[in-house]
Amino acid sequence: MKREIFISYSRRDTALVGPLVSVLRATGTDAFQDIDSIPPGARWQAVIVTAIASCKLFLLFWCRHAAESRSVTQECEKARALGKRLCPLLIDSTPLPASLSEYQWIDLRAVIGNHEEREVVRYTPVRNILPGASQPIGERVTELKVPNKSDLMRVGLVVWGELGKLFEGLGADA
Repeated sequence: MKREIFISYSRRDTALVGPLVSVLRATGTDAFQDIDSIPPGARWQAVIVTAIASCKLFLLFWCRHAAESRSVTQECEKARALGKRLCPLLIDSTPLPASLSEYQWIDLRAVIGNHEEREVVRYTPVRNILPGASQPIGERVTELKVPNKSDLMRVGLVVWGELGKLFEGLGADA
């Protein structure tokens, strides 16, 4: 099946990217996202290469996590080698590398705010770990600051509006 859009992102950004992909799909756009487009038992790398080769648009959610991701780098290299239309979506202030700076991007930072991490303390009740104990155990974890649902819907609509401009020039065979 030919997918219109290939979604490239760091797995660390799933909480932000997932709802935006859902908004795109709700508009009838066929989007390939690895977490729900690769069937169990499939050779995932081959499926990704095939999806990139058959997509009309390679959509890259760009931030520090994407810049650090080997998988994102490999996906971008494959898309560029195949001459795919590539559109970076900027979600933090991480600069695009020279290899991607030639592509026109969409800046989502004004809509979602700067995508950032924050350190939080998550507590686990000790009674779940040690029978009879009652004090919680604190664990410092880093999690993403994710916009609320209405902001994500607004971002999705902005992305869809911008993608509509991209698809106008693609035609049915692109």
